[in-house]
Amino acid sequence: NNISRLVKANIRLTVNTMISAKNISAIDELINYSIHKGVKRIRFILFIPRGRGFSNEQSFLLTDKNKTEIKNKIALAKVQHKNILDIRFSDYYEHPYIVLEPDGKLIKELPYESNDEIIWEFKSKVHAIS
Repeated sequence: NNISRLVKANIRLTVNTMISAKNISAIDELINYSIHKGVKRIRFILFIPRGRGFSNEQSFLLTDKNKTEIKNKIALAKVQHKNILDIRFSDYYEHPYIVLEPDGKLIKELPYESNDEIIWEFKSKVHAIS
């Protein structure tokens, strides 16, 4: 319901979803769902062992073959839906991502949190405008 309300209010949003060994088959369903709801952007993120995923890594970890299949499937979907849905793909194993955390830390994120690097730490906190 929230997605429908946001789309109706013309608020740009991105559906982010983690792809693991347990939900590879859901890629097409998520793309179709997003198109049906009027979402303009979806991002698929390859499973990374963070948080609870770390303790359940073996259940969710993707094989190299899985990763290649997912990349090919998403590349094809990008072409098929290019005028309808902006499909993005994030792979922390190929390169790190720069993330600004709520506590003001600018972090280079890698697949494992223990390997993350703090790039910069902002001293003053940014407050949300309500």
